[in-house]
Amino acid sequence: VFNDDGQLTVVGVNKSYTAYYGLYSANFTLIKNNGFSATDVSKINLASSGSSIYMGFLSRDVDTYGPRMGKGTITSTEISWIKQNSKFASSPISEGIIAYHMSFVIRNGIIYAAVDDNGRANYSQVHVYRYENNKWHLHGENQLPYFNTVFYDSKGYFLRGWGPMLDIDGSGKIYL
Repeated sequence: VFNDDGQLTVVGVNKSYTAYYGLYSANFTLIKNNGFSATDVSKINLASSGSSIYMGFLSRDVDTYGPRMGKGTITSTEISWIKQNSKFASSPISEGIIAYHMSFVIRNGIIYAAVDDNGRANYSQVHVYRYENNKWHLHGENQLPYFNTVFYDSKGYFLRGWGPMLDIDGSGKIYL
């Protein structure tokens, strides 16, 4: 992800599910790369706004399983990730969802995360959350309960979602 100053942040995960980041200047010169104590992570997504960077990921830890988000601050020389007890700090996006895919975008300081809840498209639902005022809120789903029957009655099939991808246009409209 590029930040507002043109710096590029790249995050990778090794086979032990530990995340490492690389921070590059606008001309792609490496500024810093290291591990930042983010363990048991997979399917990372990044979003940045100003000097803030957010990392959405799927936690593989048995105690914190599911979609989560952590935050850091980008400077000209490094990323200072928020830590708790010397480990990367993160909070759940939604409790009780076993997510398989995630997409993550930000606009005007509001973060949107889309996650699906099943690895098979014929059963999956997509849930979209927004993070504002330091709290996650359900923003929408691909199949709301009242919509389910109406859609099935008119089309003869159910609408399912899998492998979500989010984007936001210049006017703030969200596309899933």
